[in-house]
Amino acid sequence: MSKKVRKVSVTPLGAPVAAGLVLGPPLDKLVEIARRKLGEFIPLDQCEHGWLYHIKARNFRLGIYNEVEKEFIGIRTKFGSRYLFGEYHWDTGEPFGTVKPITKLEQAPFEKLSERDDGDAGETIFDWLEVKDTEYPREKWPHEAPGHK
Repeated sequence: MSKKVRKVSVTPLGAPVAAGLVLGPPLDKLVEIARRKLGEFIPLDQCEHGWLYHIKARNFRLGIYNEVEKEFIGIRTKFGSRYLFGEYHWDTGEPFGTVKPITKLEQAPFEKLSERDDGDAGETIFDWLEVKDTEYPREKWPHEAPGHK
């Protein structure tokens, strides 16, 4: 006796699709499934303004969350230059959401992060982040070890 095999297409989040409708868990469960597939990270609504986070991002690994812009501020290195740069939280969506905050570390001593490009304020943030880069060295984060993907 042969079994009939029914082909079922699946959405990128793993939910079955039938006649154009997604069947299965409610939307919040799908978000949870997607989050697991992307790797665990702190959601945007749980990030706190002015706190330093260890992050997975395109250009830096430590960033201060700026609630006003929904971004993380860190030190970017490009063509030999080092400067403050902002990257948006993953939850802000494509194409700009590139940061996945992993660990909340400590509160930064700055009131206004939007002034990062204004002379002394920017230098102070930059200097503080450089110190934190030595306090939280790369070796402490297993997923950043050489050869880890």
